[in-house]
Amino acid sequence: MLTPKIIRFLRSRKFISIATCGTDNIPLAAPKLLLRVEPETIYLIDFVMGRIWKNLSINPRVSLSVMDYDELTGYQINGSVEIINEGKLYDELLAELQKKEISLTAERVIDG
Repeated sequence: MLTPKIIRFLRSRKFISIATCGTDNIPLAAPKLLLRVEPETIYLIDFVMGRIWKNLSINPRVSLSVMDYDELTGYQINGSVEIINEGKLYDELLAELQKKEISLTAERVIDG
C-alpha cells in the first residue's frame, strides 16, 4: 500500500521507470507514462509493447523508480503487474489516456 506522501509525489510526475526481467535473466528498465495512482495500484501506459511487454507476459514482477531532482528524493516500488487490455476498466483508462495526451501535447506546445 502506498502512503499518502508517495501518492502525492507520484501524482506530480508524468513518467516513471519500470524494470523487468524475462526468462533470459537480462534486466530491462524503461520509462513509461504514469496514468493514474491509487493507494494500492499504479496504472502505467506502454505505448511500444516491446521487450518490457514481453517480459511482463512471462514474469509479472517489477520494480518502479522515480526521482525528484530538485529535492534529491526518490522512491523504489516493487510489486506485480496485471496487464489490462480489455473490459470496462480498460475503456475508462483509455478515455483518461486520451485526455492526458491532449494535456501533455498542449503543455509541450506552450513550453516549446
